Amino acid sequence: MPIKEEISESSIFQVVICDDIRHELNNKVSLMGVFSADILVSDFPAKAINLAIYVQFQLSKGKHTFTVEITYSGEKRFLIEGEIEAAEGSAAYFASPQLRLAASEEGDIEFKVSLDGAQSERTEKKHISKGDISLLGRVPAP
Repeated sequence: MPIKEEISESSIFQVVICDDIRHELNNKVSLMGVFSADILVSDFPAKAINLAIYVQFQLSKGKHTFTVEITYSGEKRFLIEGEIEAAEGSAAYFASPQLRLAASEEGDIEFKVSLDGAQSERTEKKHISKGDISLLGRVPAP
């Protein structure tokens, strides 16, 4: 739903890294498998780490461009470019398709989002490492 007040300066409001993004009924978006900390894999090489990026913008009226650059261990792996037309005082989002990253060894993955050139930038970093993933996130039943 559009924000009622006028936004004078556009910005990147939120960046979320997850496994997958699903578009639901009633204008809802479901973020599946949100990475709240580092990304763990059972072993290296990890042939396919599923990644998706959700970006929420606060936009002033007009046409805006954005880029999402994803690097792993300093090497550019993905570049996504897009354009958003905003009504007066709009919140908007970008939900990437699911991406598959092959990771040969432990390293850092960086997600750099830029809006309107470099007017607004935001970077999220995650570390990919080997770990026991069998019990993570499981809570015993009461």
